[in-house]
This record gives sequence, structure tokens and C-alpha cells, in this order.
Amino acid sequence: MALNIISNYAANVAHRNLSNSDEMATRSLSKLLHVTMPPPWPSAPA
Repeated sequence: MALNIISNYAANVAHRNLSNSDEMATRSLSKLLHVTMPPPWPSAPA
């Protein structure tokens, strides 16, 4: 029983860390693409 609790806790921590890493990678990629790629539509006249 104790091993099951520890295993579940470890799985939850690993899942949380993976979710955080995935979110940070997505944000970083989004920022990179936003900076390096022009918008797919023509700019509005100023």
C-alpha cells in the first residue's frame, strides 16, 4: 500500500513537471516564431 502511494505521488510529480516543460517549450516556440516570421497577412496602412 505504501509503495502504491509513493508510486502515485511520483507519477503525479512527473506528470506535473512534464506539463510545465511542455507549456514552457510551447511559449518559447511561439515567441520565436512571432519574432522571426512576418504575419501571413499584409500590414494595414498607417
